[in-house]
Amino acid sequence: MDWQLVFAILPQVVMDGLVLGFMYALIALGYTMVYGVLELINFAHSEIFMVGAFVGVEVLLLLKAGGILDPLNPFLILILIVLAGMAVSGILAVVVERVAYRPLRGAPPPPSRQTQAARRSGCSPGGPPPSSTATGPPSSPPSTAAAPPPTAPRPRCSRGCGRCRSRPSPTG
Repeated sequence: MDWQLVFAILPQVVMDGLVLGFMYALIALGYTMVYGVLELINFAHSEIFMVGAFVGVEVLLLLKAGGILDPLNPFLILILIVLAGMAVSGILAVVVERVAYRPLRGAPPPPSRQTQAARRSGCSPGGPPPSSTATGPPSSPPSTAAAPPPTAPRPRCSRGCGRCRSRPSPTG
């Protein structure tokens, strides 16, 4: 192994990996922030346009390598490059919409963090979470025991759920 060559190209390989990792992180951060704030997917992400730009450059390099670039009009070359980039960007956008976005459109919206926390603590209008119900597994026979007698209502907390005893609300 030629260690001199390895040490010569190692900094460039490390920088390429860091740049690619940062690009992935920025794309993921953009999707996360937009979806988290708006709760819908924004189609104005620039990675689709970036792919179109890369396709345009590759078409230009292929035309130059094939010797086709010299006899063509520069305006015609520009139109050819832009059309190729637009076509590939459009196809990629359709594929991303079909694979990633369309399944999300019909799905129910995710519950908010407050709703999830209330369900975990049992303070939601729907009652305690399903894992803490007293009915037992589905295969057990129904209980014939009488319900316990009602007790005095618990003091209401500041959130009004009635289950928290430590912080009664100032209104009672």
